[in-house]
Amino acid sequence: MPLTFPTTTLKKPSGLTTIPSGFKRPAFGTLYGFDAQGAGGSSGFNITLRDTQSNIIARTGDAVGTIAFGTDTYDLYVYDGSAWQLYSDDTPVPFTNTLSASFDGTNDYIETGYAPGASSGFSISMWINSSNLSSKMSFASNGTSGGSPGGFQILSVSTGGTNSYDNSFYVLVKNSGGATSVNNSVGGYNARADVCDGNWHHLCFTISGTSVKIYKDGGDSAGSNTQGTPFTTWTSAVAYDGNTGNPYFLGRNGAYTHSSNYWMDGNQDEVAMFEYELSGAQVSSIYNSGVPADLGPNGLNLSPTAWYRMGDGTGDTDSGGGAPANGDTIGTVADQAGSANATGQNGPTFSSDVP
Repeated sequence: MPLTFPTTTLKKPSGLTTIPSGFKRPAFGTLYGFDAQGAGGSSGFNITLRDTQSNIIARTGDAVGTIAFGTDTYDLYVYDGSAWQLYSDDTPVPFTNTLSASFDGTNDYIETGYAPGASSGFSISMWINSSNLSSKMSFASNGTSGGSPGGFQILSVSTGGTNSYDNSFYVLVKNSGGATSVNNSVGGYNARADVCDGNWHHLCFTISGTSVKIYKDGGDSAGSNTQGTPFTTWTSAVAYDGNTGNPYFLGRNGAYTHSSNYWMDGNQDEVAMFEYELSGAQVSSIYNSGVPADLGPNGLNLSPTAWYRMGDGTGDTDSGGGAPANGDTIGTVADQAGSANATGQNGPTFSSDVP
């Protein structure tokens, strides 16, 4: 929160008659900033910045209100008469979205380290941009290498025909006991057509027990729609309980290897998983009229369990370990909600094409 400073001059630490080297004096009041005071610093002060248990020792006679200012971290230490109190800079970092992940539809994908824990509810939120209606595709899958379903995975089948399952959503649910329920035609024929039109769209898949819901652009269809109302629902024969131990893959059908692998052809961005069922209102807030929203504590504060920003996250790198840029091969996509980082496999790239 903003700090209000008195207009009167604040006292400097006793014994100081000049501002030592390494100190800075801001325009308001008289503040003394410590870059890195330690055992060899000013006598009587022992300051460790970035440490909430900072070891700052006031000398005899230091006045209440004496302030130490960390010029490299923007931390403020205020002496209250008996102890030093730390005030960290809490100015929110502006939320920007400049990169996405681009998949070639042939063999590249992202492998995450995230395997859901036990829960009766789960949600997957993502932005996609694809114009492919002729290929099988995976949106998110934690299927196994043996081909059995993961806990909750979303695919799409296309044969070029007009069967009920062509370009519909293919939903698979599996509980921790191994029981499965599958429906390869959720939403009916061409259900994915309006979100695979070459433009950016938001998709959200939720499950609570046996109740599955799919949202498009925050509501019941792509583009202009009724916000917060799902596009389609389905009742699984198996109740979701998470905890299958299978990590999620983005851009392919989990760890399973077969002739098509449901390769993603297009872009994905801001992929997040939640170990609870998002409400319609929350899905609408994520869609945010077509502009990706901050899911973290400085934004919607929705507590995702895993969150992959596809180049815009702290810790994201290209394959060489450098800062991501348009056209770079994806190296690491860091989990912004935890430690389940993801890695690019077979060359997916960062792209400046974003929602």
